[in-house]
Amino acid sequence: MDRARARRLRLRRWKRWLAAGLCTMVSLGGTGCASKTMAQITAPQETFVKSVPVTVPATAHTCSALQQVAHHTPAANKTLAITLDTVFRLAEEHNPRIGLAREKLRESQLQQEISCQGWLPSLHAGLAYYRHEGGIQDFTGRLLHSSMQALYPSLTLQSEWDLRENAFRQLDAERRVWQQKAELTQINSEILLEAATTYIDLLTARRGEAIVRQLQRDEDEIIQRVEKQAKTEKALRAGVEQLRSQRAGRQLVIARLRQQGDAASAKLVYLLGLPPETCLEPIDPLLGPIELVDVTPSTEELVKLAQSNGPGVRELEGILRVIEMGLAQSQGLHNYLPCVQFNLFEGPFAAGPGANLAWDNRLDIGVQLRWNVTEMLQAEQKRQLARSRQQQAMLNYKELQGKLAAGVQASRSSILAGREQIGLAISQIRHASEGLKLSERRWKEGIGNSLSEVILALRTVDQAHLAHLHALSEHNKAQIRLLLLLGPSTKPAAGTTEPPELLPPPTNP
Repeated sequence: MDRARARRLRLRRWKRWLAAGLCTMVSLGGTGCASKTMAQITAPQETFVKSVPVTVPATAHTCSALQQVAHHTPAANKTLAITLDTVFRLAEEHNPRIGLAREKLRESQLQQEISCQGWLPSLHAGLAYYRHEGGIQDFTGRLLHSSMQALYPSLTLQSEWDLRENAFRQLDAERRVWQQKAELTQINSEILLEAATTYIDLLTARRGEAIVRQLQRDEDEIIQRVEKQAKTEKALRAGVEQLRSQRAGRQLVIARLRQQGDAASAKLVYLLGLPPETCLEPIDPLLGPIELVDVTPSTEELVKLAQSNGPGVRELEGILRVIEMGLAQSQGLHNYLPCVQFNLFEGPFAAGPGANLAWDNRLDIGVQLRWNVTEMLQAEQKRQLARSRQQQAMLNYKELQGKLAAGVQASRSSILAGREQIGLAISQIRHASEGLKLSERRWKEGIGNSLSEVILALRTVDQAHLAHLHALSEHNKAQIRLLLLLGPSTKPAAGTTEPPELLPPPTNP
């Protein structure tokens, strides 16, 4: 009796400790992003859709998200509601690689301003002291013993005008500016594309997880009914095992989608330059096809638009213009102009024998004209070097034109094929859902081998929904890719906020 009583006391103590621990966990983690996100994911689909404020305009959420990131409020360290527009803006403003490219461009622009001011003279102020003791030679060549000193506090003005060198420095500085602009454009396009596609992956994973969970709840109802009947009908035990195996496979899919969504969220946090503890919550609860670019024009028209306004095109054209200007300036009579050097010294001058000093004002002016003969002899080699750089820039330009053309063709083809696949997937979902209803009705009525038909219909519904999600994801990624390839002057297609048809929810059989 004493042992039983002690066991009951220990059990009560463990229950109190467990209850206290659960209360502490709820009080500490109730407001965390993980509990909130998982509650939304595990909720039924109707609850998941209603819990997200989809009626608020995206621009309002974008402004609030930008303010949270700018001021580092506690909300920014937990949950941040984002849309596709928010992803674009945050990536442009807070991505470290884009910020580094901007700083490099700013540095090259400052160096260009400095090179344009190379003609300004240098003004120096200083003090010079001279002391001599011992032998010295006079103007007739005799050796004399002298003791003297001099003190010269003066202002020195020096300037050098080399028209060829100044023109070369300015052109080289301008070429570096265009090169940094091209690098910034390339990095900006790459980061925006990577961030947008990662957001699509995050939205697809979360949406797919919610759909699979809804299908699992529907399947659990069927499993419960089959298990009850299997107690009296042994022939149904094989069907029960098949349903359980299918449920385990579906749980594996849920775990894989959850992991993919978490990985996409972590990557997107890095790309947007947010704190590592930030939890991203997509505002778009339903994944539908987006229309960012009008693809009704022909492929040739879209290719021409991309080859004239695409990322990096204007910058490479600017580099080619600068090289052509340099080649044009390397020929002509102005290349034989001399380099002019001007020096001016003025200030009080004190000199005298021994330790004595007599003061007077001193002014020295010097002008020098000189020609760099070695540079003139190397002019042709320098022009050949410039032509080689011009050829390299031209080859880079042709390669960029080819990449843009191939990207536009592939993106447009993916969009058109994606529309067809989305329509076929929607039709497949409808037929699969209807087939599941009919199969379950036949199973309830006991017609034929209807349980096997129900199992097969469940698999077909799963495959249809996942195929639809994959088609939507590829279509949306192709739209974003085509938008970035066509350049910043591309106007969005009309009616981009409303998708043609959203993903139909899983139907309860």
